[in-house]
Formats: sequence, structure tokens, C-alpha cells
Amino acid sequence: MKRFIMFLAMVAMMPLAAMSQTSDQILWKNDSLKHRFDFIGVHPNGNILGGSNTDVYEINGSTGKFVRYFGKLDYDNILNLTISKDGKYFLIAGGATKVIDYQKGYSVFGFGGNLISNGAMCPDSKRIIVCTAKDNSDSSDLFIYNLETKQYEKKTSCYEISWPWSMAVSDDGNYLAIAGIFATDYGTHDEAHYGRLIIFDAHTLAPIKSIGDSFVTRTFVLRFSPDSKYLGVVKGGMLKIWSVVNFNLVKQYNPVNRPFDGISDYCFINNNTLAITSRAYSDSAWFEIDDFTSDQVLYRTNGFGSYESKCDYNPINNSLVLTNTKFWTIALDLNKIDSMSENPTGININYQNGVIFIDNIFGSSPNININIINLLGQYIHQYSIEPPQNNCTIQIPIALPNGSYIVQIIDGSKEYSKQIIVNN
Repeated sequence: MKRFIMFLAMVAMMPLAAMSQTSDQILWKNDSLKHRFDFIGVHPNGNILGGSNTDVYEINGSTGKFVRYFGKLDYDNILNLTISKDGKYFLIAGGATKVIDYQKGYSVFGFGGNLISNGAMCPDSKRIIVCTAKDNSDSSDLFIYNLETKQYEKKTSCYEISWPWSMAVSDDGNYLAIAGIFATDYGTHDEAHYGRLIIFDAHTLAPIKSIGDSFVTRTFVLRFSPDSKYLGVVKGGMLKIWSVVNFNLVKQYNPVNRPFDGISDYCFINNNTLAITSRAYSDSAWFEIDDFTSDQVLYRTNGFGSYESKCDYNPINNSLVLTNTKFWTIALDLNKIDSMSENPTGININYQNGVIFIDNIFGSSPNININIINLLGQYIHQYSIEPPQNNCTIQIPIALPNGSYIVQIIDGSKEYSKQIIVNN
């Protein structure tokens, strides 16, 4: 699901805050499962899917309460979990790649590799891309499978990846990233291992560019930015942000220059803003929010993490979900962090009597796009307007059924979103 931004509109002028954990910033905390979450994902309905080893749980994204236990879904440790944009499926990968029906809780697709298998959902919610290692081979199998037609759409070999550790597909559906190990002279005394990060065409599976270095360390995290222009990679305790436009290295987070023992995870809050969790060999670890395009640390605290913390952004309630090896998971309320500074945009959005009212838009681009999105991530209505010449109220007549919606405003590279609740 595209990560909608309420945070950026508030955070642009935010001073760096260095503080300890305060309870008023925590939306909820779950420490009842006594189960560490090594992987997490946010469902389009706002709930959290996560777990460790082969176990997958669901917790309520608004309250943190336990919802259900999906069971042991793999025979080996799960390395990757991705959720379809329509919320119908989620994919797990590790010893095998499986697609689970979210409502029914059972597998609708399974593919087991002899060594390791990894996969990712495509943004159309119909297709998956799977890469699986082969015994006694320096290459792996790569294919596209359609869940609706139950047909393989493309099959090929990936000659530069022997063991696929991490995979991701961009939100626009055009790019596939695979990070893994390339083993040469496999099975001989001359066998050698090299790190690989390769960008593919997600439609044809043709390799586009091999980027990164040959440092042989497992890549834990691959994520594309919402606009599909950047790719972030966590590897060896460092975070690197690459441009998918020209494949240049845009930003590198080196723990040496920060109060970190290493970086364990990160997520995009929007196209320019990151949440970063660090790893530490003590009870607490640093967590920060950065604008990587302007090299600004917007918020930093040492109260929300521990060794190998994980994170993901929940656009439904504008929160960051953080896990901890002390067997708890919390949601950090970004609206409470926003309250430390004034909203520099001044944009107000309200719904009344079948009309959305938007005040204080001052556009800097030729056109402003306004999207109305439901909590499943579906676009209900899309509008394009010219920037107002003065401070006037924009009115959008639209009859919405009862429920919650996201109003997203895109003005060039700037984004602002707000959740509205309709109660007719």
C-alpha cells in the first residue's frame, strides 16, 4: 500500500529532538505475546502482521491487541513478508515461498527451493515474482506467477544471484531488486562468494543494473521509496540509498558517524523521509527520523529500540510500528511528535454534508493532485486542479459512505495527507 503522508507536512520545520522515551508518544504497546517480531508488515486495513522463525501473528494496528495466530507457515525461517495492495494476500519467503489468503489463513500458492527461496508481491495484487536457489549451481531460478490465472508468465535464470536473501518490487511495478550472494566455482575448492544487488525489469525479468559492492554480508532489508525513485539497502549494519533513475549512491548512513552500533532496519515515511532503527548490545538503541535529501535529522531518541529492532510505517493512523527483542511491539504516534512544532503548511481538510473542504493550499507546481483513498488503498476519486491564486477554500462534492478515508494532496515533490472520518 502506498505510504500516505501526514508526517511530512508537519515535520519540514521540526527541530531535532533528542529525548528519552515518553509514554504520551506511544499509541499502544503489546508485550503480551512474549514473541519477538523479526519481520513485520502493515496490512491495508491498518493491522500489523509479524512474527519470527516460522510463526505469523496479527495484531490490531489501532490498539495493539492480539487478533489471531496464523500458525507455523514455513519449514524454515521466514526472511521476507510482503502484503498485496488490496489486502487479499500476503507472501512469506524463506525455506519456501508461499502466498497466504489473508481472510481464510491458508496457502494458495507454494514453491519450495532446495536451499532458499524468496519472493515479492507485485503492486497489481495478482502477480508474484519468485527467485529460488538451486543445488550445485551458481545461478537461481526466477519467475513470475499469476495468482488469478494460476499460470507462470515468465521464467528465466538469474546468473548473478546464487542465494537470494532479499527482494522488493517498486510501487510503480517497473523494477525488481534482488540482493544475495553469487557463488562461483560452486562445489569446488575454488568456490568464492560475492555480494550482489541487481535491479531488474519487473515485467521482463531482464537485468538492468548491478549496483553496490562485493561485500559478502547478508542483506536484511530492501525497500523502494513510494515514488519508486530510490532504493534503500541495509547491509552490514549500514544503510545506503540508491537512485533508481541514474543508479548513483545518494546517501550512506555509516554507524561510525552516529550513536549507533549499526542499523537494523528502516522504512520510508514518504519519498524523502526515513525512519531508521539501530541495533545495540544494550537495553536501548537509537531511533531517528531523517530527511535524507536535505541531510537533516528531524527526530532522534534512544528509548524505542533494542538489538535488531524492526520498523514499518502505518499510514492509517500516522504511526511507526517498532519491534524490540525484549518481546514487545509498539506504535509511535507521529501526531504527538508533530505537536512539538507548528504545521508549516497550514492546510486544513474537513468533510461535511457530502463535501470535502480544503483550506490554505498554496501550490508551487502547475497542477495539484488530490486523491481520495479508502483504507484498502483503493483510489475512490482522483482530481487535478490548478493552484489557487489566493487563500480560498477548495470544495470537492463527493458522497462518501460511512468510514475512514485518506485525502492525499500532491504538489510537485511535496505531499500531505489527512485521514477523515465520514459519519453520515
